[in-house]
Amino acid sequence: MGFTPNTQVRLLNVPLDENYQNTMDFSSIEEQTNYFIGATLPNSAFTDFTYQRLEEEVRVPLNAELLYNANYIMFQNTNYHNKWFYGFVTNIRYINPQTTGIKFKIDAIQTWLFQMHLNQCIVEREHVTDDSVGAHTLNENIEVNELICNNFYREGYSGQYYYIMNTTVDPNTATDVTSGGRYNGVLSAGRWFAWTSIDTFKEKLNGIISGGKESAIINVFMLPTELITTNENGEVTESLTGLTENISHPKLTSCNGYTPRNKKLLTYPYCSIRVSNNNSSFVEMRPERFAEATATFVIRKASNSNCVMAITPSNYNGNSDGDFRYTVELPPFPTCQWTNDPYATWLNQNGTSNGLGFIGSIASGAMSGFAMGGPAGAGLGALTGGLSSALSLIGKSVDMDAQPLSARGSTSTNTINSSLQQNLFKIEMLSVKAEQARVIDNFFDVYGYKVAVLKTPQLRTRQYWNYIKTNDCNITGSIPKDDLTTIRNAFNKGITIWHDSDVGNYNRNNSIR
Repeated sequence: MGFTPNTQVRLLNVPLDENYQNTMDFSSIEEQTNYFIGATLPNSAFTDFTYQRLEEEVRVPLNAELLYNANYIMFQNTNYHNKWFYGFVTNIRYINPQTTGIKFKIDAIQTWLFQMHLNQCIVEREHVTDDSVGAHTLNENIEVNELICNNFYREGYSGQYYYIMNTTVDPNTATDVTSGGRYNGVLSAGRWFAWTSIDTFKEKLNGIISGGKESAIINVFMLPTELITTNENGEVTESLTGLTENISHPKLTSCNGYTPRNKKLLTYPYCSIRVSNNNSSFVEMRPERFAEATATFVIRKASNSNCVMAITPSNYNGNSDGDFRYTVELPPFPTCQWTNDPYATWLNQNGTSNGLGFIGSIASGAMSGFAMGGPAGAGLGALTGGLSSALSLIGKSVDMDAQPLSARGSTSTNTINSSLQQNLFKIEMLSVKAEQARVIDNFFDVYGYKVAVLKTPQLRTRQYWNYIKTNDCNITGSIPKDDLTTIRNAFNKGITIWHDSDVGNYNRNNSIR
């Protein structure tokens, strides 16, 4: 709608333009009027103004060269009593040395600032009133590069092992055990014996093998020292149960050394917590979904030959007892091989029967000789029959002694990490690089956060400026239709409302009021 100056006209230079990217707010009409009057250019205030009526153009009695920095106009119209109208200068036209044509376009926001009434609508973006970590997590659709590790922690065990033998023979006495054991609530056919010294372990193992009782060894494996306890004989106590350990680590307060002003940068996807088993399994978690100021986890440890440790986030996603969808397990600790001596085993198993067999073979030969030739035949039969059987037994003994040592048991595939004492959980605190964090932080400084909430737009929640972007803005008031449409479109496109005259200066602490 066109309004024509016919009383007072002032030409100004102010930090506003017709794109409505920026505007200013004032607490009163008086404050607004005083600001714009104070921005009047020298010799550019005209009273008792006479004009040539043109559509949104006014002619002023000044040379155009004196007005090239005029970008704004304020004027009064007698039809609206003392109301000031504000507009953007769109063109300065030279008419003659004493006359310049000023084309302008009404600034709908400043002209009707105190007639505007904001109602509820969808606010897409704004500078929020609560910037605590996790309060705002809607996806901003900002491309994020690969996250980098700021800090990491290793968890699981101390790195020291017991070498454990599960056997039905007591390695200290070489006697059979009378019953199996119960470990971590699970029954075992054998008993566990454990040593931290590999030399002691080898000595006990070799004693069983050289004694021909290798078959009494059920399996051999390794476990972290904190999972079991032993008595003075190296026997593992039977009262073992599953162990749990609660741990916590501080969440990031900076991104790669850069401390953001906007705390949304400390949430996913700009920050993340990755938990892995140093192998092929990992999960990523969102820092803001931990209920506490730290990232908390519980590690569950099972004491058995296929020992498995599992780590689960606690107080995560609202699950106070742990969100098991994010559990990571360690691969089992190593199972081991041992050598078998076939000769010792055969000799242990057949030593007595071989001796009796040898005597029996001589007696059998003597009886056969006696039947054939009396006493003389008996002597000859004993020698020939006994010799043949003895040679057979000796030959069997030689064959067993000639057999190579064989390996028993099996090795697991996790020996590399275990040998390096890296069969551990790794908790990594990840973030974007400082360079990208700074770029995103500046973006949030200018445009606030995506909120997508139904509310009445709040225009003055920050110290120096507020950005607001609406969807189908609902503004009412005693405002001409065309100007009302212009105002609504400005809010739907997104506009920054400045609370002082230092428009465009983002190098300030725009704190929450």
